[in-house]
Order: sequence, then structure tokens, then C-alpha cells
Amino acid sequence: MNCNDIKNLLADYLGDELESADRTQFESHLSTCAPCQAEVAGLRQVQSELQDAPDISIELADQRSRCLEIRRRSAWPMRTVFAGLRYAAMLAVGLGLGWQLKPVTGDPRTNIPPVQTVATTGVHPAWIEAAARSSAGQSSFARSLAALSTARREL
Repeated sequence: MNCNDIKNLLADYLGDELESADRTQFESHLSTCAPCQAEVAGLRQVQSELQDAPDISIELADQRSRCLEIRRRSAWPMRTVFAGLRYAAMLAVGLGLGWQLKPVTGDPRTNIPPVQTVATTGVHPAWIEAAARSSAGQSSFARSLAALSTARREL
């Protein structure tokens, strides 16, 4: 016998259902093969623990299953309510973020009109003029904006 044959006959061996010739071959292989010995020992341990386990009456198991069914049925409305509240909260957060992150079409503090890309400079002329007025030549950036503004007027 080899290890595959042993695995196929394990249940019969542990249940004492092997014929005497097969049992002799099984035990012969078992005496020389450490992995098969370990597997049989482990299954015998499980078998003894199952035999030592307390018996559960059918009435007790039936009562437990009925209790679980009642809990499952009573929890259904609460799950749907909580699911609805989760969806409402996600919708509120999404709307709030959408409102906060909406694109700015004009700055009401400086009366700068909405963005319009100009083909020659790529910057809206009103922005160039507003930046030039507010900086009044204080930095090279402001001077560059003023130059863009005059270049725009000349076009």
C-alpha cells in the first residue's frame, strides 16, 4: 500500500470497518510511514473529542434555529432604515462638497468677470488690468502683467 491508498481507507480504518487483510496491509504501511502516522493520530484525536462532546437535543437545536429566525426577521426593518440613512448622509455630503467645490465664475470682491481664454495671450484682459492696478509696478510679475495688458491693447 502507498500513502494514497491509506488516505482512501482512513475512514474505514478509524471506523473499524476494514477487512483483516486490508487492515494488516494498512497497519504495515502505517508502521513505516511517519506522515500517515501523524494523520491517523490527528484524526483519532478529533474522533475522541467528538465523542466527548455533549449531545445536543433536537428540541434545543430547533429552538435555537427559531430564535435566530425571529432575530433575523426583526432586524430587517432596522437594516433598511439604517441603509436609507446611510444613503441620505452620503447624498448630503456629496451635495455639500459639490456646493463647496463648484467652479468660481467671477470673484464678487474684485468684480473680475468669468474666465474667457484669449487666443493671443491666454489670459483674460480684465485680469491683467486688475492685477496691474493692484500691484502698480511693485514686482516683476506686475510689470509682466502690465506689459501683457499693453500688448493686448495694441492688438
